[in-house]
Amino acid sequence: MSVCIEFKNKENELKQHSIFILPDDKDTDYEFYVLVGDEKSDNEFLKELFNFLNTSNNKFADDKHKEKLKKWLGITDDNDPLLTPLNWLKIAIERYPYRLFVAVDNPDEYKKKASKNSKFLKQRICWIKKEDLKDAFSNEKDFNLFEVKKLEKNNEEKSVPVGNNLLKDFTPYQRGILWLYYKWIEHIMEIAGYSKINIHIQTRQEMNYFVPITSPFIEEKSPIYNYSINNISYIEANVENELHIDFGRHEPLVLREDSQKYKFLYSQGYSGSQFQYNIIIPSTDNFNQYYKTMLFVENALFKKLIFDERFQNFYTSQTKKVKQNLICSGLFPVKEIIKADSEEIFKFDNGEGITLKKENNNFGMEKEDIEKVMKKDSQTLHPEIYNGNYLYLLIIHQGILDKIKKETPRKLILDLKDSFPFIQITSGRGKPENVPKGEKFIEFSNIEQVMKEYPEDLILTKIAFKVIAKEE
Repeated sequence: MSVCIEFKNKENELKQHSIFILPDDKDTDYEFYVLVGDEKSDNEFLKELFNFLNTSNNKFADDKHKEKLKKWLGITDDNDPLLTPLNWLKIAIERYPYRLFVAVDNPDEYKKKASKNSKFLKQRICWIKKEDLKDAFSNEKDFNLFEVKKLEKNNEEKSVPVGNNLLKDFTPYQRGILWLYYKWIEHIMEIAGYSKINIHIQTRQEMNYFVPITSPFIEEKSPIYNYSINNISYIEANVENELHIDFGRHEPLVLREDSQKYKFLYSQGYSGSQFQYNIIIPSTDNFNQYYKTMLFVENALFKKLIFDERFQNFYTSQTKKVKQNLICSGLFPVKEIIKADSEEIFKFDNGEGITLKKENNNFGMEKEDIEKVMKKDSQTLHPEIYNGNYLYLLIIHQGILDKIKKETPRKLILDLKDSFPFIQITSGRGKPENVPKGEKFIEFSNIEQVMKEYPEDLILTKIAFKVIAKEE
């Protein structure tokens, strides 16, 4: 019995938990999307994906995909070098949310093939096992695909997970949703090369600031949520030589005098004035707390590269402290794109931030401006914040693409995707007609949320990860 038929028998029950079994992939407006199939699948995307991974002849699985790609690219020459199955996949995949899963019988085999053939596909697709997917959503009693356990100090004063799996009291569907999110987090942690991550949320001893009585969240001096989700832990922030995601009251912990002995993936000073305040502080609902844990890791591992003149103007006008706050929150301005011979593709006059430079058919990042901002006296503050292994969400203003003369916008986007697989186009005047066909588009009003001293980067992540490209 296939995993889809197994779920089909419980379709009405699944819908109560916002899980939908779809007959096709015409509707993809979800936060998570799972394609179940194999080499014989009739799904258009899977058909081309398996063809690309299993063959090396660079031929399309279906000739109509080549014709569709010609329309997307606006070309007529059948011999154009851009007409490749990989380029079709680079555009076709944007119809799905970023948290895209492909369920097969042998996920490790396809993970290796994706890693070997394309950095783009390696990052964009999380391969899972069909049988595990079925067990995650169907197993009523035993659930050991991943564990959530309490953290307690051992004799060496180290935090270690102990006791029973805390997921045992959840419904199978709650566990299944958490399992999918965890598989996605496991996927991006593996790409970034991190095997263990700690999360710390600093709280105040006094409770004399305003918390709405209607808020479902609480904030405590001694949080009750010290737990471990496999390799993700909530612990005190004073553990040395381990990587931290830190939320500190009003000031990032990395900017404090005694923080240099610790290592950070991300550090934000949060404020009650933020919209995302109720995301950051602890929840009384365990399911949402564990779900939120995944969001924290996802947000920390995805740095945002923003190539937009309005963000550039905002950044360059700020004090060094605010610039540091933005960098610690994983928000980096891009000031130019150049080729290996320093030929300018686009550059802001008197710009600040990161340079994207193309060498050997790949774009790398030059971060001297960021390092300069993170210097205090002669000391560099936490270079791991911006020089670690991360995934990057690159947001480009359509107005910049309009001004590029030495490179066609469509070819530039495809080239950039080889190095930065997650790309979105933005504009403040609605979606312009000349946005490259098939690309994800995000309204600039969402970018404005991070143009402040206490940025709403968690909200931007949640929005960006749900964006899909509509059919043209």
